[in-house]
Amino acid sequence: MEKVKLLQLLIDILNLRDEKITAVKSQRYEEGTILRDRERILERMFYKELMGYDDNYQDYVYSKYTESIKNYLKSEYNLDYNDYTKRALIREIKLMYSQKI
Repeated sequence: MEKVKLLQLLIDILNLRDEKITAVKSQRYEEGTILRDRERILERMFYKELMGYDDNYQDYVYSKYTESIKNYLKSEYNLDYNDYTKRALIREIKLMYSQKI
């Protein structure tokens, strides 16, 4: 998968994560659960695209998915998986596009 697409997938995950946290803080637990499930689906998609396979699909080992995201961000961009990561990834995408022009 193209690097920009991986970055966009990570941004989508972080957006869902933000929405989920807001929903839970506002005591909209059902919405938070739905958003959590969507977040997990995107994490699995990221893992599959990054690794080329998904052996954990049947076992639902979500820690593997989260760990792959943390490792990717750290090794590629020296970023932690937190609230500030999204801004840095968006900046990275803009830099990639500006270099292509």
